[in-house]
Amino acid sequence: MRLRFTPDQWQRIRRAAQCAGLAVRTCILNAAGWTARPVLEEEGIIWLSPRDSRRVHELLANPPSPSAALRELMTHRPGWQRAQAASHGDQSTTKSNDVIDRDQSVGRWQLEALQRDLELLRQELRRERDLAREEQRRERALDQRERHRLEQRLRELESRAWRDEMHHFAVHLVLCVFLFYAIYMGVLVAATHHLL
Repeated sequence: MRLRFTPDQWQRIRRAAQCAGLAVRTCILNAAGWTARPVLEEEGIIWLSPRDSRRVHELLANPPSPSAALRELMTHRPGWQRAQAASHGDQSTTKSNDVIDRDQSVGRWQLEALQRDLELLRQELRRERDLAREEQRRERALDQRERHRLEQRLRELESRAWRDEMHHFAVHLVLCVFLFYAIYMGVLVAATHHLL
């Protein structure tokens, strides 16, 4: 992967990597990883509008009456029951109706159990989403503190470099003044000898 930086961006990244004691490549990859994490976490969440959320809740609380296809499915006897009935011969209509009623009540009970399970899953998803958001908030706070610490360290290093440069400048200035004074004194002594 090739990346292009402005000179200012490159200097800033290089300084930050040096302050953190990392290679520039590692520093860039870490920053990209921290940027990608919240994007990918958000991608896995399905957000419902308040209206859609209310609609889902209403359907779970008050499911619509079964359609004709669902009623037919609920009255349809599984293959093993049909085979069992065929092996025992035809039973009375009352017994058949009892089986149908039992199957329907079992179907209703299963539907209610599924609705309870679905509600529990929704609550668990809400808790997990809240925990993920809290974790993300904590990570951002840590990231900001780390960034602030690195920026402060960078400012300290720049300040130290500026002091070192000023010290070198002062030493060079004193040396130049001393050299100028020595030349001046040499010229003055030569002029005095020349006059005598």
